Amino acid sequence: MKFNLTLFTFTLVNVITKSRFQDISMWAMGSNWFGTPQLFVYSYLIDGVLIDTGHPNIQKQFLDALDSESIDKCVITHHHEDHSGNANALQRKMEIEIFASPKCVNILRNPPRVSPIQHTTWGQNEKVELTSLDLESIVKTKKYTFDIIETPGHAEDMICLFESNEGWLFSGDNFVNTFINVFMDNENISEQIESLKKILRLDFDVLLCSHYPQFRNGKAHIRSKLNFLLDFYGRVSEEYQKGSDESEILKALGMKKWDIARILSLGKLSQVNMVRSVVRSLNVT
Repeated sequence: MKFNLTLFTFTLVNVITKSRFQDISMWAMGSNWFGTPQLFVYSYLIDGVLIDTGHPNIQKQFLDALDSESIDKCVITHHHEDHSGNANALQRKMEIEIFASPKCVNILRNPPRVSPIQHTTWGQNEKVELTSLDLESIVKTKKYTFDIIETPGHAEDMICLFESNEGWLFSGDNFVNTFINVFMDNENISEQIESLKKILRLDFDVLLCSHYPQFRNGKAHIRSKLNFLLDFYGRVSEEYQKGSDESEILKALGMKKWDIARILSLGKLSQVNMVRSVVRSLNVT
């Protein structure tokens, strides 16, 4: 795929690599118009269950990579385009049933338009009709049993899959990193904090994050992320209780009101969204 301007030609660079951990196959996928991808999203295959479908910009390469795999069904962790983006194409090609939380099923019947930077990085996901999971039930394969854990916050429809016998947690975007500096405009920091607390009550060591997997000490990584969010929440709350406005809070925390992510995403992704999420939570409580 190429995009031409008067003086420049940009070519989409897609990178996909396969690796294995224990009984799990995983594909790391990234796309970039300006050189080697710096951000990757993972799709996992375990005992016939595919977890997430990657992003639309890498659709052909990913579907080709799955040609030699045995896939019985697929589970989507949440509706964001880097996780659900190839669900429609996968369903058409392999004729498998794809499951998601009821909220995710409803959202993907008519997915929201993504921002320019999301479209450039991942692409726009398509409408697709999925099968609703019974969130009180389990996802079972021949060898493994996965509990479904509801973990809203980063996205209202997000779930994790937890294999207690193996100590595996397929965590969607609950981790991503021990710290973050941008939020989407509809993220809920209070729900994220509660979801991380819920995750920490599980007995796992392997954290199969959709962007940054950790193959040991997974709970320690989640705890670090939780501590970061709690500290951030506390600092914003302290400034807000002093009567500081949004600009003053950002300055006190060394954050920018107009960062590059906010500009390129038309406000959907930014540092200021993190502060606004705390303020919304404070005003609810």
